Amino acid sequence: MIKIWFVLIISMLTGVLVYQLTHPAIPITPDLPTQRPEKKEIAQKTILCRNAHYTIATSCSPRSKTMQIQIEALASWYGKMFHGKTMANGEKFDKNNFTIATNLSKTILPLNQRVTVQNPRNKKEVIARVTDRGPWDCIMENGKIELVYLNEHLVPHPERKFDLSERMARELGFWEKGVEKIIILFSIPAES
Repeated sequence: MIKIWFVLIISMLTGVLVYQLTHPAIPITPDLPTQRPEKKEIAQKTILCRNAHYTIATSCSPRSKTMQIQIEALASWYGKMFHGKTMANGEKFDKNNFTIATNLSKTILPLNQRVTVQNPRNKKEVIARVTDRGPWDCIMENGKIELVYLNEHLVPHPERKFDLSERMARELGFWEKGVEKIIILFSIPAES
């Protein structure tokens, strides 16, 4: 008789344990009063910079501690020729990493900022890090690319705002095309 009770109790406990492992617990929360969603302020600014248009849109909730930034601009990619060279943040460039170079002001997009990069044409997106400054204007001379300088300063490319690593261009689907309009999304601390 004791063996039957023992087997019965063990099988019940095993059943309860299996049920708890296969069915996640549902948290019990009290009904909260319905609140109106926070109203977001959205500001959009289109900038003309050396004949290149790019758009910066910001949105911020009144009680939020961060501001959402969206930049839409033309991007290109760079790879083998710069592989292993030192970037603006001191790291070596790896064409297979998800990295970005930008010639936007460091106050808009600082080095080591993590961003989401979207290709609006095919809806693909990746997460990357800003590691370098560029794209820079360049010319082809004797089979080599030479950067353009003006008064000992590199000249930003007149149309593009971002250079993506070769792997990012492949992931976003514009490696063969070379240039694509992209959207950069990131958050920054909101001003008090």
